[in-house]
Order: sequence, then C-alpha cells, then structure tokens
Amino acid sequence: MAPGRRLRRHAPGVAGTVDGCVDAPVDDARRIVRAAGEGHLGEAKVDDLTLAVSEVVANAYRHGRPPVRLRVWVADGRAVVTVADTGPGPQDPFAGLLPAPSEDSAGYGLWITHQICDHVSLRRTPEGFTARLTVLQHPSLS
Repeated sequence: MAPGRRLRRHAPGVAGTVDGCVDAPVDDARRIVRAAGEGHLGEAKVDDLTLAVSEVVANAYRHGRPPVRLRVWVADGRAVVTVADTGPGPQDPFAGLLPAPSEDSAGYGLWITHQICDHVSLRRTPEGFTARLTVLQHPSLS
C-alpha cells in the first residue's frame, strides 16, 4: 500500500475551505501547508509542497468551481495534501505531464507540481475534481 494511502486513513491534521479572491486563498493555503509541514519535513520539502499546493489552489480558483477544500495529512517524513473543488477538472487526461505554455505564461502549474511532488493524482468524480499531492522526505536527501 502506498505511504500516502496509509496516512490518509486518519483524519487530516488540517481541513477547511479556502475562500475569497484568488490571492487570499493561495496565501492561506501556503500558510497552512508551511505550518503543517514544519517538524515533519525538511525545509526544502516544505518549500516544494507549499509551491505545489499554491499552484493547485490557484488552478482550482481560476478553472474550477467553489468551494475549494484543502486537507493536509502529515507525519514524520511524509505529507499528503488534497485540493478539491466542484468543477469538472482539466479536459486533458494528461494535464501536467508536459508543460502547456500559453501566451500569458499560464500552463506550468500542474507541470511544476508533477516535478516537485513524489506523487500527484488527479481525480474526477460526480461531486467534482480532486488533486492529491504526496511528498516524502527521502532519508538520503534530508
């Protein structure tokens, strides 16, 4: 069983809705992830996860539908974050696997997320769309 799946058997350490204009929820998400990761992940991993979550939350507000829900599970050396909204998610089933630049510099958020997280899953359900991000603190890279 994947480490993230075992961790998610427990209630999230942080769960809530980040609402408002695009900038405020992204700032809230960054603050929440940074606080949750401290003491469980190294500084570089917390930075990576914070960046990835901010990209996914921004996408949820730009392309999804409210409410946007953020859930965080942490344990020593690992973290799982889900960002869910009630929108349909990206049309492209390969979204984020290659950069999709546009003229306005958009299209890199999911690609960056795939590059810096150990695992990324994107799931569409009748209730909406969820991105799940997992990071692991590899002992040799601490």
